[in-house]
Order: sequence, then structure tokens, then C-alpha cells
Amino acid sequence: LLVDNPGFSRDIIRQTLERSSFRVLTVANGLEAKKQLLSEPVDLILCELLIPKISALTLRKQLLATPSAGKIPFILMSVNKQEQSVKRAHSLGIVHFFSRPVALYELVGLIEILAKKGA
Repeated sequence: LLVDNPGFSRDIIRQTLERSSFRVLTVANGLEAKKQLLSEPVDLILCELLIPKISALTLRKQLLATPSAGKIPFILMSVNKQEQSVKRAHSLGIVHFFSRPVALYELVGLIEILAKKGA
């Protein structure tokens, strides 16, 4: 599940993941992400830190309260990566926190590793 603001960057990430044979669902905010997770299970969440309606860290905290959703690997990305947000992300069990712009080969590599662990 790709949770990111609509635009060129989100489209490039989606296309890159699809070319790497991943099925990608996209939503534009935290509230849509929660609804999507209730309707269809996902294997991984890739989320922009600064999303509208429910922030990424709040979304992660809420998902941790649900046993099945709390186990979904959660990756953050942001142009606003600061020490405080990294510490909070770590405390919430975030798998990785990418600075934007994201190096797509690193993102694909990490997701491939996580997919193998989950297989």
C-alpha cells in the first residue's frame, strides 16, 4: 500500500514497484489508508510522513493496536527527516525511514528483502 500525496513522485514510485512485479495500491491520505486496510489486506505499507487527515506516525500507532495490521511492515519517507521523527518512527517499529527523493533501487531492494522474509 503506497500512501502518498498525488503527483509525479508517487507515480514514479508506483511505476517502479509495478515494474519490479509488485502489486501496488495507492491512497492519498491516512484515512483512506485505514479504509483500504479494512477492505483488503496488504503485505507492506510505504507511507509519506506528512500525509493529510491522519499523519503517518498516528496511522502506524493506530495499526499497532490491531494485531494483524500491527505486523505489516511499515516504511516511511519524507523530505522532512529529522532526528525527532526518526526516534519516534523507531519507537513505533518502523522498518526504515527514507529521505526524499528516494533512491528507487534502494527502495526496491528493501521491499524485495522484506518480501522474501514474509514468504
